[in-house]
Amino acid sequence: GAPAPPQSGPLVAFVAFSFAAFVFPPMTTRTKVLATLALGTLGLASFRAASDSERYFEIAKNLDIFATLFKEVNTYYVDEITPGKLVKTGIDGMLKSLDPYTNYIPEDDIEDFRTMTTGQY
Repeated sequence: GAPAPPQSGPLVAFVAFSFAAFVFPPMTTRTKVLATLALGTLGLASFRAASDSERYFEIAKNLDIFATLFKEVNTYYVDEITPGKLVKTGIDGMLKSLDPYTNYIPEDDIEDFRTMTTGQY
């Protein structure tokens, strides 16, 4: 099965802050400000990690869907397909949806691209 999404970072920071306020003796204003900043930074970092984990989970899930669909088309499509051409068409469509300047350069074309863009032979 798929991994469970991670826990929320801000809740962890709130619990840590509450625990610190309960356990430690009264602090100076400067110490309170520094402690709050440190815990806030930890909370934001854990929230960021949760966001990245959720994003990678979504990417993995969508790649799994793509791979399943690709296998089905390859197996059951009425006409024979060329897998490399089909994948390149999918990549080109994905990048075209971003902007007109982002392109995929296949490995076979890299040397020609370098020569064309740098002028070095």
